[in-house]
Formats: sequence, structure tokens, C-alpha cells
Amino acid sequence: MIERIIELSVRNRFLVLILTLFLALGSYWAVRNTPLDALPDLSPPQVIVQINWRGQSPEIIEEQGTYPLVSQFLSIAGIETVRGFSTYQNGLIYIIFKEGTDLYWARSRVLEQLATVQNTLPSDMEVTLGPDASGVGWVYEYALVSKTKNLAELRTLQEYYFKYALLGVEGVSEVATVGGFVPTFQVTVSNDALIRHNLSIGDVARVLKQNNNDTGGRIVIENGYEWMVQAKGYLKKSADIAALVVTEDHGVPVTLGDIGRIERMPQARRGMADLNGEGEVVGGIVLVRYGEDVYSVIKRVKTKLAELKVDEVDMVTAYDRSALIEHAVGTLEETLWHESLIVLAVIALFLLHLRSALIVLVTLPLTIGLTFLLMKLFGISSNIMSLGGIAIAIGAMVDATIVMIENAHKAIHRLEKEGGTITPEERFKAVVSASKQVGRPIFFALALVVVSFLPIFALSGQEGLLFGPSSDRWPIRRASR
Repeated sequence: MIERIIELSVRNRFLVLILTLFLALGSYWAVRNTPLDALPDLSPPQVIVQINWRGQSPEIIEEQGTYPLVSQFLSIAGIETVRGFSTYQNGLIYIIFKEGTDLYWARSRVLEQLATVQNTLPSDMEVTLGPDASGVGWVYEYALVSKTKNLAELRTLQEYYFKYALLGVEGVSEVATVGGFVPTFQVTVSNDALIRHNLSIGDVARVLKQNNNDTGGRIVIENGYEWMVQAKGYLKKSADIAALVVTEDHGVPVTLGDIGRIERMPQARRGMADLNGEGEVVGGIVLVRYGEDVYSVIKRVKTKLAELKVDEVDMVTAYDRSALIEHAVGTLEETLWHESLIVLAVIALFLLHLRSALIVLVTLPLTIGLTFLLMKLFGISSNIMSLGGIAIAIGAMVDATIVMIENAHKAIHRLEKEGGTITPEERFKAVVSASKQVGRPIFFALALVVVSFLPIFALSGQEGLLFGPSSDRWPIRRASR
């Protein structure tokens, strides 16, 4: 079979050259368009559901949120396992699907089940779907540093300026915020004042909820114009909250300011972000959408960040995977150059034939290009594992090429010793015969290298990441199918 392929290729040299030209063009296109990443994505398709219920313990969240949701999600088709984790006022559910499942099909099925069970959950429990990113989607992280702005101001900048700008970048799934303080208003009521005016905490909460809203009225036509009637009622400062009327005492209004103290202060937090041990900062974590070209997305993110300029605020890069990607690609290029120079030197010194060295120099980049073409066609990204495999294969391929060239030189040299000067036709037949002689051993030697890597595809048992987009762990409870 191998000898037959060699013979047919030799007889149809023109067709082989045309095919090689088209493959070279396709390889160039594939090299320019193959997605680049540093880390191979070995995680199975998974959908994350987030639970937030303020002030509740892990036991309550487990019983009223995590367990009912896990039980409902178990009925989804194509599921491998479902894992639920509950902690203080938060919970995470990982729905892991079988290999080959389309992620967005899986997210649609999860949303259908979530809509079914939503009405049975507590009204103040927030259940949301996690980002459409993979387990290695965390690709870029930055920190906001300022000498004049406090952490609350930096947090506001991150949440309402940097985050929304980056979410508009193509390929970005989510921008999570870490560190800083979330500004809020706190109402500290006096217990004596509540008893004196026959009030409860529920009355105070109801007044705050009912009086923090804008409402609209009818349209008034005047002089040919329509005027919209609106009542502006959103609370914007402490004085607005203090002026809210809770009840009346003998016709005298009793306001929140009369029964309590209103303060602007940061919301309670359970974590912080520190940059190189130099103090607290506010950070942003960029998650890339599943299946996107990571390297291209990071370049677009960095271009966008360069456009976001805020006075007296510096943006410091804390993690950038593009540097690792560039290093991996640079290692492959360096290996290719080293192999080419070594082959050129070996063939030139030992065979004293420069044209034979050029055969290898043409074969090396062409084979690597064909590899990228196959990776592009099969949807395989370029990462450390695939690039490392190419670098290893370069050595084996060079060895096989040198063996075939050396055997052809040996056959020609034998003919020259036997009959002196040989004709071009005799030289051609000698090269074909020498190629057939070592073709089968070379093929099976390279096939053996390929077969030795097949057990890698049998690896299984990949665990889902136990990290949410806010970088917190959720290690408490677990329920699985």
C-alpha cells in the first residue's frame, strides 16, 4: 500500500505539486485564523446556576434553594452529573453535560427547567445563570489604583464605567468585580422610638420600599404640545430618606429621621483584593465566551482598556494570558528554526548535497501548516499541548526525512560505483526504488509514535472548577446524580 502510494505520487508529479500548492494556501489561511490559547480546555460542557439569598445560612439555602433546583435539573437530557454547593447567603449548582453537548443547547434546557421551578422558590431568592464561559475562561485581570480616590469610588468606576465598556467587546462573556466597597445607605432605628410610636421594622422597610420609586401619570395637552406628568421619587441622598414619613402622632408627621439615624456607608463584605502586598485595590476579571479565539479577545480587551482613561486612576495588569500564548508560539517558531538549521548543517556536512537539505526545509513548514489546517477543520485550538505535540513531531518528521534522503543518496552512489555516470532516468528510478524501500518502515515508525499518544484521549474524570466569577469558593454541600 505504501509503495503503491509512492509510485502513484511519482507518476503524477504535476497533480501532486498542484495539490501541495492548494494545501499550502489553505495552511496559510489556517495559521492566520486558528484560535490561539495557552491552556487546553479539557473541561466538559457545564452550566452554572448561581443562588443569592441575603442573610440566609447554608442550611436554609440548601433546603429551600439548592436541593429543589438540583432535583429539577436531574431530569435534563444528556446530563453527566449535577453538583450543588451551599454557603452563607450564596449557592452554586454545576450542571455538567456529556462530552459533545452544545453549550448553548444545554443553557436553553437549564433555563426551561429553571422557569418551571422558579415559582416554587422564595420570592426574595435570586437565581441567575452563570456566564457562558468554560472552566479556563479566566484570561485577563486588572486592578484600578488611585492616590486620590477611595475604594468605594474605584468600585463605582469599575461597576459602571470599565465593566460596561468591556462587556461590549466582542467575545467577552462577563467582567467580574473584586475588592473595594459597595456604597449604600444604612438606617439605624431606635428601639425606644419604635415602641413609643407603635411601629415595627416591617413598617420602616415598607416605607422605604414604597417611597423609592418614580411614577408616571397622564399626558396634559397644552398649546399643541403633550406634557408628560411624572412624579420623581427615587431616593438620592440621606436627607431624602430622613424626610420620609412613617406615621403621625396627633397630627404631627413622624419621619425616619425622628426614629433613627441614616448614614451613607459601605455594604458589608466578606473578602478583599490586594495587589502585590501593597494594599487594597479594586480589580476586574475578564471571562471569555466559550469557543472564542482567546488571543484575539485579549487583544481587543487591551485595546479597549487603553481607550478608557480616567484622571488620577491607573490601570495595572495583574494577569494577562496573551503573554503565555505568545511565548508558546515563539517556542514553536524557535524550534522550527533550530531544526531547520540543524538539518541544513547535517545534510550539507555528511551528504555534501545542498538541494537535499532544501527538501527538508520545504517539508518542515508545509507539514506544520497542514497540521494547523487539520486543527482548524476539526475545531482544535492552538495551545501549549497542541503546540508541544507539533514541536515533538518536528523531530520525528525530520528523522524520517533524513532517513529517506540518505537512502536515496546511497542508492545513487551504488549505481555510480557500478556503472560510472548514470542518466537522469536511472537516477529517478533509483530514488523511487530507495523511497519504496524505506517507505513502509518510516510509515509504521511514525504510526507507532501516534499510537503511543492515543491513551491521552481516554483520560476522564475532569472536575468542574469550584470557583464562581467573583473568585469565591463554595465548598459545603454536594448533591450528584
